[in-house]
Amino acid sequence: MINKQLKLILVSTPIGYLGSGKGGGVELTIVSLIKGLISLGHKIILIAPKGSKLSFESESLEIRLIDGIDQPSWQHQKKTDPVVIPSNSVLPKLWEDVIDIANESDAVINFAYDWLPLWLTKTQAIKIFHLISMGAESIIMKETISEISQLFPCQLAFHTKRQSKDYFLKNDPIIVGNGFDKEIYFFNENENGPLGWAGRIAPEKRFRRCSRSCQESRRKIISLGPYRR
Repeated sequence: MINKQLKLILVSTPIGYLGSGKGGGVELTIVSLIKGLISLGHKIILIAPKGSKLSFESESLEIRLIDGIDQPSWQHQKKTDPVVIPSNSVLPKLWEDVIDIANESDAVINFAYDWLPLWLTKTQAIKIFHLISMGAESIIMKETISEISQLFPCQLAFHTKRQSKDYFLKNDPIIVGNGFDKEIYFFNENENGPLGWAGRIAPEKRFRRCSRSCQESRRKIISLGPYRR
């Protein structure tokens, strides 16, 4: 039993709707955390780009869909690139909706690796917590995340200690590992089968290195995921 039932706003990634695959592992993280928080008795408001879908429903879950243009991912930009918010971007629209309903909730959890929600942490009365999903992909993101750590050290969390070392943190990092719903996975006892690759097929994921290892070991690989050059 929990001591207090919380009403939490979860803000999805702005680089694509949930289910598009553009958000990569962040999409799985959001779904896993929603299930976990609901199981603990909390109420969830999910704010996500239009087209987002979840594979389950709950009386404790409200989904608010926001229309707009996908925000460019920092992974595909140069380290020195400035902050860019395209015309009609879904990113500021997501956060306009958050601000409109913020007084109805206890806290906000941000899953976007982007500058705007971090900056809003300094200007909004409601507490905004951030689960940082990547290392320092740009100079401005490294500076902004490091600044938030100095001002609000308990409002940042990371997936691994190695990832957190990319930033200048005031305190030891809060680590939130990825959880998996074991009910949707099945153990396979068969041996000597092919290696499965589940994820984006993109340079930053080092798929070529994995493929080369399979070639050298004469092992078959089956890849499942969207392709990006």
